[in-house]
Amino acid sequence: MNCYKHTNEVGVASCSQGCGRILCKYCTEKYEPPMCDICFDNLKKLQKKQMSETKSEITQKIIINLLFLIPYLIILLNSENPSDLSAILLIPIIIWGFIGFNWLLNSLLNLTGFIIFDSLKGWGFKYIIGSFVVGMFGFLIIPILITLQVIQILKLNQKGNI
Repeated sequence: MNCYKHTNEVGVASCSQGCGRILCKYCTEKYEPPMCDICFDNLKKLQKKQMSETKSEITQKIIINLLFLIPYLIILLNSENPSDLSAILLIPIIIWGFIGFNWLLNSLLNLTGFIIFDSLKGWGFKYIIGSFVVGMFGFLIIPILITLQVIQILKLNQKGNI
């Protein structure tokens, strides 16, 4: 059997992506693992699409975290002169805390597999307190999250340029 691309060359291997195309010695040395040009192009397109989707998800997370960071900054800048605005701005902070605690709780449960709460009343109390604590520490956590997400995008961009 001859190479699918170089019809006068003897085939020495088949495409590693399972398409069944026969490759000559030159074609097997072109990509690692050996694959035909068509499968390589398809693989690159798929990787590019996945990278684009990942960048989009991270960008959305950055925007959401920036939106939740604004109330913290306003309250911090307005701390000398508290107003009704500060009380209203606590709402997104508590929402962020609720979301953050939910994420933290799910992460811990997935890691440990333990059931933390023994009753609905205890669960509700711990969830409310946990959300409040996470919400109050959001002014420290959100900038770290944003920084980590920006680093992820930079790494993806660097990986895409290779």
